[in-house]
Amino acid sequence: MKNRNLKIAALLVGSAFALTNASAASLSAMYDAQSQSVNINADTDSVKTLASVIVLPSATDISSVTDEQMTEYTYKPVRTDANGDWTDSIKIPSSYASGSYSVHFICGDDKLSAQFSYINKTELAQIIAEKINPASNGAEIAAIIKDNAQSFGLDSDTAAKYADTLGALIYAGKPSGGYSVDSFETEYAKATAIAKIKSGEDVGEVMKLYAPSFGITAADFDGISADAKALFAANVKSADTARSADTVFKESFFTAVANTSLSYVDLKNNVYKYASVCGVNLSCLNGFSDENISKAFAAVGMNFASVSDFNTRIAAAAASVANGGGTTGGGASGGGGGGSSSKGGSPFQTDGTVAPSAAYADIATHWAKEYITALSGKGIINGYEDGTFRPDNQITRAEFAKLLVTLSGRAPVYKDVFADVAADNWSYGYVAAASDMGLITGYNGNFEPNGLITKQDAAVMLYRYAQSKGVALGGDVGFDDSALIADYAASAVGALAGGGVISGSDGRFYPTNNTTRAEAATLIYKLLSLTKEV
Repeated sequence: MKNRNLKIAALLVGSAFALTNASAASLSAMYDAQSQSVNINADTDSVKTLASVIVLPSATDISSVTDEQMTEYTYKPVRTDANGDWTDSIKIPSSYASGSYSVHFICGDDKLSAQFSYINKTELAQIIAEKINPASNGAEIAAIIKDNAQSFGLDSDTAAKYADTLGALIYAGKPSGGYSVDSFETEYAKATAIAKIKSGEDVGEVMKLYAPSFGITAADFDGISADAKALFAANVKSADTARSADTVFKESFFTAVANTSLSYVDLKNNVYKYASVCGVNLSCLNGFSDENISKAFAAVGMNFASVSDFNTRIAAAAASVANGGGTTGGGASGGGGGGSSSKGGSPFQTDGTVAPSAAYADIATHWAKEYITALSGKGIINGYEDGTFRPDNQITRAEFAKLLVTLSGRAPVYKDVFADVAADNWSYGYVAAASDMGLITGYNGNFEPNGLITKQDAAVMLYRYAQSKGVALGGDVGFDDSALIADYAASAVGALAGGGVISGSDGRFYPTNNTTRAEAATLIYKLLSLTKEV
């Protein structure tokens, strides 16, 4: 025992004079009530190095612990792996009292610590039976948490900060027969996560620890877009605490991921991935072919108010597809020559669209058939419910901006940029994202989202997109009507022509003519051909 403690002391002394590790070594600790263990993850630059892991009450100063006191605490010698990491769990003795504990990880120059809350099951069982289950409202449970802070693994300040939210959520989630110890611990972990997010703590850090409590992994949450994370946090902050923590999570997470999906294909993938976690009902699609499932998702729209809203709309879309239709129009709204959902949908989508088709009825002899079919097959563009594509219809500035944002993989950005693009406009998030990407600048504070896009303006946006992706374009190529091209568009038109993306017609470009659906599809196809994406 003495040699062991001398080694600990040496580690502490050595690290006291070490500079802070600039590589941002980190340590996380999360108590798992089911296994009664603390799960620890250390990330350091010390490769295959001996380290010490010590678990102490948070109020205890590790530097003041004597050899005799060490026998009361948990100590484990470990070694980091080839990446400088160490991940394992340590069983917490049942003799430990409830309270806040710290894991100390001492390795080379790194002296890391992380707190976790431990709740002794024996203490907890008594509090649940005598106080929590008989409580008649959330305020009573909040008072219980404040009065028994240590039993809930909290200090008094933390209890005061979270108790009201915890009390409301725990009361809302209480089963009709009351909590068991296990069910309470599960609900308490979920409520703690929601309370932390509501208080403004970093959503990524909170979910890194608590994601498994909700049935997803930390990697799952980390993998969703930045916009989805931001919307999830906003949803949680505004959520009614009269609902259980589980319900708050399901509604907040589903609507965040669904409403920031980039297309109906992305929506379908997200919904199927998280359906069981979020309580989504997809039984209406049982027995459907992949093509008809895609048609249903193309028809369901976006901007879902809740899981129930999605369930209702996908059922209606499925019924329409089963009856030979292609859409219900759910969630669509008008938008400058072509409506779309307010926070999603596919490029070129209008009221009454269907999933991509290999052959539209009106493109059999069209000059752009090859390009339309290729992009449609990838789910980039859509046709109409009557089986047509309407290649010669013209598109708006907002629709073209949305197409480029979707191609980029960027999620919509919900903020005010242009005076004439209000938050209730279907293109709001896409126009803002296009502005952030540098694809559009507008004029005098406006964008004219519903205006039809000219060929030279489409060329400018496409050229900026190509630059953002590092696409190499050829030299400047002129047209017989180059004098008609606006100064701001001349270099973009020339570069795209030099790269073979723009070819014109009979030696002319017709810069002020409006762009058709077929022409837009052709531009995108030719640009993607340069990057071998089609």
